[in-house]
Amino acid sequence: MVIVLLWLGLVCCGVANGLIYDHVETFQGYYYMMIPSMVAVILLIVHRIYTRNWYGPTGKGNPHHPSIFGGSAAISFIVGFASIFAVRTGEVSWGFIIALVTMFMAFGIASLREMQL
Repeated sequence: MVIVLLWLGLVCCGVANGLIYDHVETFQGYYYMMIPSMVAVILLIVHRIYTRNWYGPTGKGNPHHPSIFGGSAAISFIVGFASIFAVRTGEVSWGFIIALVTMFMAFGIASLREMQL
């Protein structure tokens, strides 16, 4: 349950960065974007502490922990890459791309941590 809450927190941090990028002036927006980014770093530290005592699966039929971060990183990368082309037409804002990049980086770091186990 903690992993799902951490995942949800990282999604919220990405969305917050995207909304700040779209609705706050450029110079101030970069400072305000550091707040959700620092919250994401704290969530990643909590993830590292929580997964410290995990062990790898003992067999193919016995997964100890499912990884939602790896799949989420792949999905955010694919959607973000596809959305870059939609920005040119004005259908998607740059804030959406910023949100997906933030989520991709956070999910990628968490996924790498879980792969090391």
